[in-house]
Amino acid sequence: YSHALDADPVPPLIRRLAARRFTPAQLVAVDAVSVVLVVLAVDVVMTRRAPRVSGAGWVAAGWAAYLVAAAATLSRRRAPRLALAVVAPIAVASLCLRAGGPTVFLVALTVYSLAAASSRRTATAVTSLVATAILAATLVGGGQQVAQAAISGVALIGLGWLAGENTRASRVYAGQQAERAAEKEAAVAAQQAEEVSRALAD
Repeated sequence: YSHALDADPVPPLIRRLAARRFTPAQLVAVDAVSVVLVVLAVDVVMTRRAPRVSGAGWVAAGWAAYLVAAAATLSRRRAPRLALAVVAPIAVASLCLRAGGPTVFLVALTVYSLAAASSRRTATAVTSLVATAILAATLVGGGQQVAQAAISGVALIGLGWLAGENTRASRVYAGQQAERAAEKEAAVAAQQAEEVSRALAD
C-alpha cells in the first residue's frame, strides 16, 4: 500500500502522447496517415454535389491537384505558410468547380500548423482571409446544399485555427513555467550561497 502511494500516477493517454518527442520521419508518417484517413472519410461519409465540369481530363486534373495538395500538407510542420499557399488555391478552385475532394480538410490542417507556429495576430489575419476565400468559393460553386457546405467549410477552418491557437498558447505557457522555475531555482541557490557566506563570516 505504501509502495502504491509512493509511485507516480500514470498520466492520461493524450498527455503521454503529447509529451512524447516524435522524430521528423514519424511526424511525416502521422501526417500521411491523417491525409489518407481524411480522403477515405470524405469519399465515404460526405455527400457529393454535382460538379460543374466533367470529363476524363477534368478528373485527371482534379486528382493531380489533390495529390499536390496532399504532398504540400505533409510539409505543413516545416513550412506552414508555403503549404497553405499551395493548398488554399487548390481548395478554392475545387470549391468553385464543385469538384469535391478533401481540400478543405487539408486547408484546416495547414491552418492548424500556421496558427501553432505563428503569432496570434498573424494567424488570425491569415485564417480570416482563408475562411473568407473558402466561403466565397463555396457560394460561387453553388449547387445543392450550398449553405451547409459553406457553414461546414468555414467551421472546419475555424476549428483548425482554434486547435493551433491552443497548441501555441500551451507552448507559451510551458515556456513561461520553465522560466519561472529556473528563476526560482536561481533565487534559492543565491539565498543558499548567501547563507553559507554568512555562516563562514560568523
